[in-house]
Amino acid sequence: MKKNIIELSLVFGFATVFILLMLAGGQMYGSLHEYMATLRMVEHTHQVIRTLTAVTSTLREMESGQRAYIITHDDIFRAENSLHQSEVRYLLARIRELTVDNQLQQVRGSELTHRVEERLQLLDKAVIVYQGFEV
Repeated sequence: MKKNIIELSLVFGFATVFILLMLAGGQMYGSLHEYMATLRMVEHTHQVIRTLTAVTSTLREMESGQRAYIITHDDIFRAENSLHQSEVRYLLARIRELTVDNQLQQVRGSELTHRVEERLQLLDKAVIVYQGFEV
């Protein structure tokens, strides 16, 4: 009888430990999935930031190219600016793709696109005005 009670206690103890380990494993599994989802969100945010940085960088290159054209009269800088305009428009489209899941970011992306287009027009207008002064 005493032997049965000890065996029953051991079985009950092992079962309790096994259940607690299963619960802890389930909790760890859930935490791991949550961690992976967070990592994906962080990587997505970094993609958006890198793309925004590329837009800024390309606009700066365009402004430098515009100054170089005005100083040197070398048409290669105008050709580079044309390529940069295409790149900026591609990057803006990429930002719209990346932010399709966030309405607020879509609104901000539209505003950014509008302002960048204004900037591109201003750069083109400055070159046209400069060419009008060339003799």
